[in-house]
Amino acid sequence: MIRLFLFPALGADERMFSLLGELPARVETPRLPVPGKGQGMDAYAEQVAEACGIDSRDWVGGCSFGGMVASAIARQGRAAGLVLIGGALSSEAVVPAARRVGKISLHLPGPLLRPALEGEHTLNRLFGPDRPPLYEQARAMLRDTPVELIVRGGRLALEYFPATDVPCPVLAVHGAEDRAMAPPGVENCLLVPGAGHGLVVTHPEAVNRFLREVLPRPSRGNGRPSARKGG
Repeated sequence: MIRLFLFPALGADERMFSLLGELPARVETPRLPVPGKGQGMDAYAEQVAEACGIDSRDWVGGCSFGGMVASAIARQGRAAGLVLIGGALSSEAVVPAARRVGKISLHLPGPLLRPALEGEHTLNRLFGPDRPPLYEQARAMLRDTPVELIVRGGRLALEYFPATDVPCPVLAVHGAEDRAMAPPGVENCLLVPGAGHGLVVTHPEAVNRFLREVLPRPSRGNGRPSARKGG
């Protein structure tokens, strides 16, 4: 059975994967550390991979910002495969409205940042209409996230423009109505109708079915599904 590391979105943690159900993998959902001041995505990804003990036999993936971190880890040749769940290969996927929210957040004082991000308007702008428990869970996770992680991680999410492709198979599932990130330009990316940026919370059954179909199993020979390399 493969080991799959799933990294959460910015301002989230392992709770966002709590409805995902059983998968044909040993799933690890580590919390992301606070990036160092001025640290770039490549150095941050290397730090995360080292802390988690990720090696070239493991699969990595994640949601939103967590997907970007996983992409950076995969670009370093540390992963057998990459799984994007409403995630992105680079900052090019961040749509203009979400980019504006991110830039504003970078300049808000700490005491004002969380209330601004927890507001109905911001959540609706990023996720669309609430589909319980989406908003409630997002607010709970935001309150437990260090402000420095939100600010510094937000900067990384807006400034990650790698020059190289992902050298391993890329599997992607994305909300058809995602308001924050465009679908990654990879072959056979599954678009889930009616799902937005929080599809792992609102449509966990669809994500579970997709991952069960595409993740490698021990009986599949070399353990790598047919998938396109990411740009």
